[in-house]
Amino acid sequence: MKAVALALLTLAWGQGALAENPQHLQRLAATNQCPRCDLRGVGLVFAQMERLNVTGANLQDANLGRGKFAGGVFRQANLQRVSFFGSDLTGADFTNADLRGADLADANLAGANLTGANLTGANLNRAYLEGATVQNTVFEGAYLRDAAGLPPAVVQAKDYYRWGLEEAQRGRHDRAIAYFETTLQMDESLTEARMARAVTRSRLGDVAGAIEDAKQSETEFTKAGAPEKAKVAKELYQGLEQANKPPSFWDNFLNSVAPMLFQFLLR
Repeated sequence: MKAVALALLTLAWGQGALAENPQHLQRLAATNQCPRCDLRGVGLVFAQMERLNVTGANLQDANLGRGKFAGGVFRQANLQRVSFFGSDLTGADFTNADLRGADLADANLAGANLTGANLTGANLNRAYLEGATVQNTVFEGAYLRDAAGLPPAVVQAKDYYRWGLEEAQRGRHDRAIAYFETTLQMDESLTEARMARAVTRSRLGDVAGAIEDAKQSETEFTKAGAPEKAKVAKELYQGLEQANKPPSFWDNFLNSVAPMLFQFLLR
């Protein structure tokens, strides 16, 4: 029966299913249990293996994308650079797992236990983590854009500010403003976000809103002892207040000033 299970496993997942140790892969296929196994590079795309147990196993560089691993146990496993892209990992246990460089984009991690897990450089963009436990979890350098359910201590105001700048520089001004507004809701003292919103509003033709933001930014920068930034804010609203200028003026003004402003605010 184990041979049949392995054959079916290989047919379902292709030649990429073969791991460093075929016997370990056979055990995994037959029982969904393979603690401390050598499964490096295994390909389990679209696999349905709920209640999987690979405690302490080595799955480095494995592909578990689009799979169903709800309730799986990955405690202390080596999951470096593993792809869990779009996978169902609800309630999975990643206690003390090494997830450095792992791809968890679009994954469902609701209720997962990430206690002590190392997610340095991992991709969690658009991941869903409502109810996940993140005590002593390392997120250094992790990509968390549009990840849902993370506590404020993990995704900070400066993250939303940075994402807003990226969207603005790509010309996605509506999305940029949404990020800047979230930034200011989390931290009103981050005046750089208000100033960036002023530039973005001017790009969308909201001159009144841009002037209001720029004036408030000048005041806040002055109070904070940042005269150079206050000067830039003043130059922006003074330029915008010249309402008698033709439309071509606004295009030239913003095209020349906006890139400088964003570079300035990033410092």
